[in-house]
Amino acid sequence: MLQKKIGAVTIIERISLELKRGEVFGFLGPNGAGKTTTIRMMVGLMKITDGEILINDHSVARDFENAISHVGGIIENPEMYKFLSGYDNLIHYGRMVPGIKKQRINEIVELVGLEKRIHEKVKTYSLGMRQRLGLAQALLHSPSLLILDEPTNGLDPAGIREIRAYIRKIAKEENITVFVSSHLLGEMQLMCDRIGVIHHGKLISVDSVNAMVESTSEKKVIFEVSPLVESLTAVKGNFPKREVQEQNGKLVFTINKKETAEITRFFVENGFDVTEIVREEKTLEEKFMEITGGDLS
Repeated sequence: MLQKKIGAVTIIERISLELKRGEVFGFLGPNGAGKTTTIRMMVGLMKITDGEILINDHSVARDFENAISHVGGIIENPEMYKFLSGYDNLIHYGRMVPGIKKQRINEIVELVGLEKRIHEKVKTYSLGMRQRLGLAQALLHSPSLLILDEPTNGLDPAGIREIRAYIRKIAKEENITVFVSSHLLGEMQLMCDRIGVIHHGKLISVDSVNAMVESTSEKKVIFEVSPLVESLTAVKGNFPKREVQEQNGKLVFTINKKETAEITRFFVENGFDVTEIVREEKTLEEKFMEITGGDLS
């Protein structure tokens, strides 16, 4: 159980978390919830008050050098030597870790998709390319854990999509744990396998993304069916316990999958034309607001 106190104030209150190989784990929380404090303790930049952080069975507090040797990371925008090429930057950083060979550099360059531009100077790179070069740098020493704090910060939609794809690829092909902290909830839903939500220093929820957004069996289902008035009358008569509303020329139910099939079958068997069925999924943002009570501060 990890704990952090500053004076009499508890910043992190006895949280426990186990990360899995090959997964992208999202770390969510309102501003001031304790995300940055947790990351600082994970990389040894802040002292732990109580508890322990183990990375590949090495304690960050008691065996820092061996523990941190298994960690790579980017905090927001990576800093590079802009007057050097991307390749020369990687050569330079590779000299800091024994055993980094050119073969490994070439493998990582290919992994992050920079083969065509790696020998150009970094000052010519877009922000998205610099982020990919930062990923390459963080992966040079084959870490077990990659920590990314706001990895898509400042990127345009195309750049965000690109980085998301490479993060998923890295987790799978390098078989490493990627720990991502971000405020972009929509992106976290697309990027992550599991999500942990921290609020007021407490870890209040840890679950798969699918389990989080599908935590209820009943969802809003919208039918486009005609003729509208007749279909509405018929469905109310045959499903009296089911609330149905007419909105913008469509019928809206809150039902589960079995009931969706039953109502669809009823419409078809009774000669109504069903031209569209939309089942609305709860977003990660909606779930996040639900479990934090809408408190963003």
